[in-house]
Amino acid sequence: MEKYYRWFLAHWVEVLVGCYIFFIIFTTVVPFKFVFDISFIPRRFHRIEWIPLFDDGRLVSHSDTIANIVFFFPLGILLGLRKILREYRNWLLREWLQVIASGFAVSFFVEFLQIFTYNRQPSVNDLLMNTAGTVLGAAFILVLYLRFHAKIKSVLFAVFARKTEMIIAGLFFIFIFTRPFTFNISLKSVTAQLNELLAHPFSIEYLWSELLLNLLIYGSFTYFLFSGIFRYHRQYIFGKHWFYIVSGLLVLPVILEVYQFLLPQRNHALSDVLLAWSGMLFGVLFALSQSHRLASKAGTKIDLHEWYSQQHNLYFILVSIIYLVYLANRFLFPFHPVHKWEIIEKYLQLSFSWSPFYLLKINRLNFLISLLKETFAFLPLGFILSLGWFVRKLRPPFVRETILFSVLLPGIFYGFAILVKKEMIIWPDVLAGILGVWLGSLSWQIYHFMTERVK
Repeated sequence: MEKYYRWFLAHWVEVLVGCYIFFIIFTTVVPFKFVFDISFIPRRFHRIEWIPLFDDGRLVSHSDTIANIVFFFPLGILLGLRKILREYRNWLLREWLQVIASGFAVSFFVEFLQIFTYNRQPSVNDLLMNTAGTVLGAAFILVLYLRFHAKIKSVLFAVFARKTEMIIAGLFFIFIFTRPFTFNISLKSVTAQLNELLAHPFSIEYLWSELLLNLLIYGSFTYFLFSGIFRYHRQYIFGKHWFYIVSGLLVLPVILEVYQFLLPQRNHALSDVLLAWSGMLFGVLFALSQSHRLASKAGTKIDLHEWYSQQHNLYFILVSIIYLVYLANRFLFPFHPVHKWEIIEKYLQLSFSWSPFYLLKINRLNFLISLLKETFAFLPLGFILSLGWFVRKLRPPFVRETILFSVLLPGIFYGFAILVKKEMIIWPDVLAGILGVWLGSLSWQIYHFMTERVK
């Protein structure tokens, strides 16, 4: 594990760059209907829009221009971060040219593919705006580094260095703000959603499912945040720092709800904020109770590292119960059991007759987001199983055991969904569930390795 952990520490930015380039290519092909008639291809070159800022003789809309810049902005940030972490200095001209060439190459590849489609029109404007977004992202991270790198580095080191709980809280914070969404910057869409919110401010469709999900995500975030504060940063428990922490937590769900107005067809309600606060309160109260238990043992001789391990195990047990209830609610309800084998046979045929070539026709962004949701739904299961295996066997699960868990358990849950909900499951969802369990097991092994390093 240490070998892989050290490799990831050395190459995590390259991994993120590769993932984001894949995300760009996968999601911008939405959807392509490719031309298989070679004689048709030369005519497509006459459809290329060569004049920047124009599309079919009309000015390109501001929202389209902004979207093209914003979409490649994170790529520039990641490319800039990669260079900064390698050399820690200002850039030379050749390094700026490398960033420009990278953004241009990714955008050119996507625009080039559009030549071979019926329904998409290549555009020099898209190419220039994508490249500009990459450059702006790189410039942003460079300016930020040159002006504030000493301060940022000292703060990050003081807050996170060799502090497992704070690192986990930071990862949950990133996940909360970067969950897979489809954005659509449209004033009309924002206005419609705002009117819907004002008309039904406390509407909620799936109360118990949403409550359980908020307990898992927001509860885990605040639990590890406050556990880390009590363990490493007790000086911030009182005074203005405490006020800033609590105020920031209260504002966090509100900010998240506001920026989700950029999502098309998203239902908004004040109850979402209340559910997030309830999840946070759950995590804070559990962290406070564990801190109080530690204070009560102050006069006795205890192994602090061992105590903190037991502390988190208690939380993992409680969260495991909540998570299993969430899975049961997700896969078993509403309960409509199948009574005839013919129906099961029909759903199985539908589930596994799904053609991979369908990926060339559907909206790939929505498809990718649905797969990410399935992956994240099963990720805690892999973590919990690996933790339980270690507690019982006093060793991490071997590769063959991890593979068995990953393949068997999603199949069981999806099978139950067919049997008791008459729900059709496409095989990519099953593969996403398998990946989720495997990633969960891997995340536990990383967590175990990190906790052992701080002994």
